[in-house]
Amino acid sequence: MKIFFKQANKTIKSEDYTSRSLGFILVFSSLFFLMFSSCVDYKKIAYFRDISDTASQVSLQLAEYKSPKIKKDDLIFISIQTIDPGLSKLLNSGNISSFSMANNSNANAGSSLNNSSGYLVDDSGEVEIPIIGKIKISGLTTAETRILIKKMTENFFKDATVDVRFANFQVTVIGEVNKPSNFIVPNERITLLEAIGMAGDLTVFGKRTNILLIRQGEDDNKSKVAVRINLNSKEIFSSPYFYLRPNDIIYVEPNKTKVSGSDLMQAKYITIATSFLSLLVILFTRIN
Repeated sequence: MKIFFKQANKTIKSEDYTSRSLGFILVFSSLFFLMFSSCVDYKKIAYFRDISDTASQVSLQLAEYKSPKIKKDDLIFISIQTIDPGLSKLLNSGNISSFSMANNSNANAGSSLNNSSGYLVDDSGEVEIPIIGKIKISGLTTAETRILIKKMTENFFKDATVDVRFANFQVTVIGEVNKPSNFIVPNERITLLEAIGMAGDLTVFGKRTNILLIRQGEDDNKSKVAVRINLNSKEIFSSPYFYLRPNDIIYVEPNKTKVSGSDLMQAKYITIATSFLSLLVILFTRIN
C-alpha cells in the first residue's frame, strides 16, 4: 500500500512539473510574440535611405520647374488697377466668389472653409473682362496671361497694373497621413514634400516606397496620369513630378503591417487569452 501511494505521489508530482513547464513555455512564447510583433523596421520609415548618413554634404539634382498651364474650369484671379478707383472696381467686378472646402496651408490651419474669387475659364478657354472683352487664356501660364491682358488694357487706358494668379490651386493628400485633406496653395510653386508636410507627414504605416500621384493630363482634363514615387530615394528631387500641379492627388497606401493589422490584433488577443489560460492551469495544478 505504501509503495502504491509513493508511486501515485510521484505520478502527481511528475504531472505537476509537466504542467508548470508547459505553462511557463506558453507564457514565455506569448510575451516574446507580443514584444516583437509591434516592432517597426526603421528602414521602412526613414526617407532618402540612399543618402549616406556619414556624408557631410551631398549634391542633389533638382527638377526643372515649369509653370502650370491654365485650363478650362480653372478659377483665375485677375486684378486690374488704374489711376481711377471707380474704373478699377468695374474692371475687377468680373471676379466671381467661390467657396471651396480646403485647409489653409498657412495661418488658418484650423479652418476648413476657404473663400476664393476669380474668373471661371469657360469651355472655350476664355474669360470675359468688363470693358476689355473676351480673352482666350487656356494653355497660357499666369505670367503669359498677365502680359496679354496688360497689352490689351493699353487700348483703353495707360499705366494699368495687372495681377494674375490661380484662385483654385489645390492639391489633395489622402491615405496614410496624419491630416488627409484638400489644401489650397497660396502660390503656384509647391513640391511633393511640402504637400506631405501640410498633411502632417506620413504615419508609421504609410508605404514610403510606393507613393501614388494622380495628375490631370494635358488635354484639358480628358485624361489622368498615374505615377509611382519612392520617398526612400533621392531621385525624387530630379523627378518631373517633384513640383505639383493644380488638382494633383497624392495617395499614400498602407504597408503590410497596416493591412495585416486586424489579423495581428486577433493574434494578440489569442496570445493573451492563451497566456491567461496557462496561468490558470498552473494555479489549478499547484492548488490540487
